[in-house]
This record gives sequence, C-alpha cells and structure tokens, in this order.
Amino acid sequence: MEGMRLWMFLLLGCVMSVSSVEAKKAVVRVKHPGTLSKLVGERNKYRITDITVRGVINNDDIRFLRDICGRGAGMETTGGKVRSVNLRDVEFSKGGQPFLDGQKAYRAYVTSEHTVPDCMFFMCPVENIILPVHTDTVGHWALSRTSLRTLDFPREAYIHSNVLTDDSMLTELTLPVLSWKDRSVRRLLEGLKSLRKLVFRDVEYISGGTFERMPALEELTFSGFVGHIDGYCVNEMPRLCSIRFDGTVMSTGGSQFVKDCPELENIVFGGTVFRTCYGNAVNCPKFKGYIVMGRVVSSECPEAIPATPSASWGKADGWAEAFRQAEEWILRNKYNNEGFGFIAISKIPVIEKVAGEIGDTAMYARMEAMKESLEGTEGSTHLETLKLSFPYRRTGQCTPVIGYAYPSDSLLCRTRDYFNLDSIAGGGDDISRIKNILYWVHDHIRHDGGSPRPDCRLNAIELYEVCRRENRGLNCRFMAIMLNEMLLAEGIPARYLTCQSREWRTDPDCHVINVAWSTSLGKWVWMDPSFAAYASDENGVLLHPGEVRERLRLGLPLLLNEDANWNHKNKQTVDRYLKDYMAKNLYVISANTLNQSEPEGASAHPQGTSVSLVPDKFHFRGKYVTSDDEYFWRPPAGQAAR
Repeated sequence: MEGMRLWMFLLLGCVMSVSSVEAKKAVVRVKHPGTLSKLVGERNKYRITDITVRGVINNDDIRFLRDICGRGAGMETTGGKVRSVNLRDVEFSKGGQPFLDGQKAYRAYVTSEHTVPDCMFFMCPVENIILPVHTDTVGHWALSRTSLRTLDFPREAYIHSNVLTDDSMLTELTLPVLSWKDRSVRRLLEGLKSLRKLVFRDVEYISGGTFERMPALEELTFSGFVGHIDGYCVNEMPRLCSIRFDGTVMSTGGSQFVKDCPELENIVFGGTVFRTCYGNAVNCPKFKGYIVMGRVVSSECPEAIPATPSASWGKADGWAEAFRQAEEWILRNKYNNEGFGFIAISKIPVIEKVAGEIGDTAMYARMEAMKESLEGTEGSTHLETLKLSFPYRRTGQCTPVIGYAYPSDSLLCRTRDYFNLDSIAGGGDDISRIKNILYWVHDHIRHDGGSPRPDCRLNAIELYEVCRRENRGLNCRFMAIMLNEMLLAEGIPARYLTCQSREWRTDPDCHVINVAWSTSLGKWVWMDPSFAAYASDENGVLLHPGEVRERLRLGLPLLLNEDANWNHKNKQTVDRYLKDYMAKNLYVISANTLNQSEPEGASAHPQGTSVSLVPDKFHFRGKYVTSDDEYFWRPPAGQAAR
C-alpha cells in the first residue's frame, strides 16, 4: 500500500519518503502556481512533518502551506504537523486569494517574486525554515511567533525589525548583510530569550546599547566587514563567553564596549582594525583581554588594544582586501545625508596614512583624489534641501506658552551650590557667563554619540556623577540637558532644542543643542556643548538657530568660533559643522515647553510637552507643530527683543 502511494506522488510530481507511519518527508515540485494542495493531496496533508517545495508558488499555495504547518487563513489551529520547511528553490507569484483573510487587518498576499510575504509563517509552529536563496526582502512578521530553533537569513535579504517578534525558542541566528539604514537591530533581537549564538555578516553600523539583557546569548560573532560599531554596546549579558570580529573593522565608538558580562573571557579581532576607542571590559571578572590577530592602525586606548607598529606592515601582507572593503564603504557612504557620511569621510586620512607607509601609491592617490573631490562640495545636498524648503508663516500664535524655571527653584538652587556655578560663570556680562558655563560642560563631559541612556535621574548633578563614576561620556541630548539646567540655575533663560532633518521618518540621526537668552543682545543665542560651538554673523553678533538657518538658505556669511571642537580632538569648521551637519538638522526644531531641572522622566518623555517649528506645508508628527517662527523665538516673559 505504501508503495502505491509513493508511485502516485511520483506521477503528480511529488516525492514522499516514509520514515515511519506518523513522520513523513515530502519533496514537491510546483510547475504551475496554485497546485501545491493537489500535488500533496487532501489525504496526506496532515501526515507530512518535513516538506521541501521547489518551483513557483502563489497565495493559494501559501494558504495551503500554512494549513499543513498548523495555522489556517483565519489564524485558526489546524491539524498540520509540518515542522520543517525548505523553500530554497522557490519563487513567488501574485495569483490566488490572500493567504490570510480572517480579519481585514491581517489580509496578506504575495507582493513580488523574491519577497517573502508579510505574515507568511505568522503563528505557525514550525521549527526549521530554509528561505528562498534569491530572497531580497523578508516581510513584516513573516517569521513571527513561530517555534523556530535555528535560522540563517539569505545573505542579501532586507529584513524588517519585527520579522522575528516573539520567537522565544530561537537558539541560533545568522543575519544578512546590514547597511547603515538597518539601524533597528536592537528591536529585531527583542524577545529572543533563548538565543545562544548570534552571527553577523557584513554590517555597516551597530548602535550603542544594541546587545543588552539577552539572558541566553553565549557567542556573538561578526564574521564579515564592520563599518562602525558604537561604544556602550554590550551590557548585562550573564552567559556571554566570547565576542569575535573575524573581518575588517573600520572604526569603533566610545571607550566602553562591554559591561557586566560575568562569563566573558575574551574579545577577538581577527582582521584589520583601522581605528578603535575601546578600553578594557567593565565588571567582567573572567575577562582576560583582547586577542588581536590582525593589525590595529589607530587605538585611543593603547593599554587595552595597542596599535600595531607601522614598521611591521608590509604591502603584500593582506592589505589589498582591507583596502578594497574600506574604499567601497567610503564610496557608498560619503554623500550619506543622515550624518553617517561624516564617519566614512573621517577614515580617508587613516587609509591614506597606511597606504603611504606601506608604499601603496595607487591607493594613496585614490584617497587623495577622493579628498579633493569632497572639498568645496561637502554638504551641498543638505544646503540644497534646506534652500528648497517653504518659508515660515506667521499666524499670531501665542500658545502653548514656553516657560522657564526661576533660579529660586529648590532643585536649581541645589545645582548652583553643587557646581559653585557663580564661580564657573564669573562676574562678566551675560555673554561671557553663558560661554563660561558652555565651556565648563564641554571640558568636563566627554561627548559620546553612541553611549546608552545613563541609569540615573536626568538632572545636571546625577548626569555629572554618573560620568565620573562610570568613566563614560554622554550623547548630545544629555549634554544639552546638563547645560540647560546650569544656565537656568544662574538665572539665564534657556532651552534645549532637538534638531532633525527633512527625512525625520527614516533618519534617526539628530542633534541637540541649546539656546540661551542674552539680555544684553535682546535675543536668543546658539550654544552647543557637544562641540563648544556658537555661531555669529560677519560682524561677530551671536545668532540663534533660526537666524543661522535663514543665512544658510540665503547664502549669507556665517562665522563659527575658532575653538569649536569635538572632545578637543577634531576642529569644527563652518563648512563641516554648519553647512553640512546642521544644514541637514535645521529642518525641524523642537523645544520643550517646560524648561527646568529634570525636564525628562524615566521614559524619556518631556515633563511638559514639545512644540516643533517646521517650514510651511511640511508634515511633521508632533503634539504641537507650528510654522510661526516669531512665536517660536519669542522672548521669555518679562524680556524684550531688540
């Protein structure tokens, strides 16, 4: 009887091998989309446990595939027993009815031949899936709430951050190549409570705090090229034993990389590292140090990772591949409008240095040519975008009111006493007092854009103390919150402003600065603690962000203070800082309506609310959105503009 069934499947183009009465494997070739159910047959569909599908399948086939995997088109449980699905040689076709239609919100269907459709295996209890080899996209929730144990994404696939939501049984995961746009790795990994082994292929950017509180993770491997990986990246991983970088690493972020990983023994760099800032692991009692098998061109923490002496570099000693990857990375990202281009461009001198020292004249010449091509053109795309924006539109708006705590506030009094602010500010005019406080914050707090949210209340004292206690830096937002509180404590009205780009929906990069009210000038003035920066016109009159924005749009002269810098390492210029970076980030400017000590709570939500200034006819999602610049830059109560 079993032999007769096997013969029948052969006739239909379906081969089934029998391992037991209750466990069957099937190999099905679908020549005509929509015929999978006929090829398997109604009688056998709930007996199969392992299926390989080849050919072109459509919505009807996916509906049937879900059925035999245990879930129907309306999310109902079925008698399907398939736990292993091999789709390596499958493409998709748009024919047939949607494979999910139980509720309108869950209607799902094929969208293109190489896209794994949204919700394809949503809630199916499958344990193993091999995705089509030519997959270019894996849709929303396509593999969510399954029983997957291991998964290897196709190398070139784009995956959404919710594709594995609630896959709590997954133990081994290999991710596809990730570009700078794939910044939601942390969200992708949320809920993977059983994950023990995580492998990255090529990845252009990993943000701080990506790997936190993953209770089962033991191995973290970067098997390919790494563009930039922030500091403060790995925290509270109780079972993590090893971290490996097998390929070229272009740069790393802040000095702290790992913290509170009691089982971590070593971190291995197997390839070339062009620049690293990493220091020793924090609160990792078994950590034996970094194992460096390649070369380290530049190290900010030589006591943890020493740079390799250039005398040991040889032209034929494996540099060709590292150079190729580095050059391609810069070319892909140098005109990036989301702030990532700055990181890529900053590596040109590093590569140029190595090329010169090992005698690779061709690479040296290409880096020189690339540097020259960027001179005078950098930021033109950002400026053009800003110049094309609509003007503001004045409406006579007067609410919501933007308020400022008085220096007599008890928390501000505490701040003033703790820092001895009167001494820091000095006894000069208001401009000198504002600048003195700006410089103090810049000099005492290291800017670290990749640092995670500090574990403390967001007031100036606790932010300062956590930096001293943990030897850490702060990102621009928390530095601005510190400066704002210190200015208020000295009786100087101030706001911290979140500055975003036109592409705010897809561009998470923003910059947070301050404005302080100058009574002597009768206007707001720009103050940026991250870069100790302030802007002025050709006559040296200090400007606020709205004035800088308008001068950028009209091509009027702008000056930046000569000592503007990043962490006392990189000098800032008008072209780099204002015409490039801030030209991008002056499209949307948001302020908190309540400026005080601890302006944000534990959930990062303002204690007051937020009001955002945008160009006329521009859509921005916010509670209060205005195009009235006169309202937004209104003087504090009791002050007069000049």
